[in-house]
Amino acid sequence: MIDLTSASALELRRSWIELAQASLTSPFSAPGKKVGVLIGNKTDLREQRQISHEEAQAFANEHNLEYMECSVVSFQGFLDLGRMGRNFGRIFERFE
Repeated sequence: MIDLTSASALELRRSWIELAQASLTSPFSAPGKKVGVLIGNKTDLREQRQISHEEAQAFANEHNLEYMECSVVSFQGFLDLGRMGRNFGRIFERFE
């Protein structure tokens, strides 16, 4: 999850994501396959936003991640997050 009101949030996540992806072996790790989810939070703080949707989406694409945005305050995006969580759960169940 990244704070969309913090300009440094993407850079702070870059090394963590690269480390996590390097340590994972997954049937989903083929080139072009999405292997996780990056969530942009605090969309309700439009005036304070420092990371654009396009910038965050490009970062997610670079790291083979799905990208979604949400707000804990307004609940925007929560239904989409729930659907995505269920879909990822079904996929991983196949490999247990």
